[in-house]
Amino acid sequence: MDQNTENTPAAPVHHAHVVLPFADGEYPFQLGWDQIGELEGKVDRGCYVILNTIKNGTWRPDQIAEIIRLGLIGGGMKPMDAFIRVKRYVYNRPIEENVLLALEIMEAGIFGSRAWQTSEEGEKSRAYTAKLQAATGVR
Repeated sequence: MDQNTENTPAAPVHHAHVVLPFADGEYPFQLGWDQIGELEGKVDRGCYVILNTIKNGTWRPDQIAEIIRLGLIGGGMKPMDAFIRVKRYVYNRPIEENVLLALEIMEAGIFGSRAWQTSEEGEKSRAYTAKLQAATGVR
């Protein structure tokens, strides 16, 4: 390996990028702003309301399916392939089977993935958020 490429930092990973087991393997998921906006429109609820319904058990099946489908698309899968995977591995399976997956994807979209949170960029983001909270009194 030449000296220049050895010291080149890796491309930054999107804050919401996660690779998780699903269906027949492990897939990249990512709920960025575009996917969250589409999700909110599809289920007619804000992202924090959606997240809280998953956490408190009042979620709707369409929310779970849409989170997974949009997460796959955000992770780079073609929309039709994502639709087929969700049809096969979400709609044709027990609903409860995919709730934790949807929760993990949703939390990564809102708060950043666990890997991102511990990265230098994630540390900076948390410090910035803490400063804003201290300055505004908003939590």
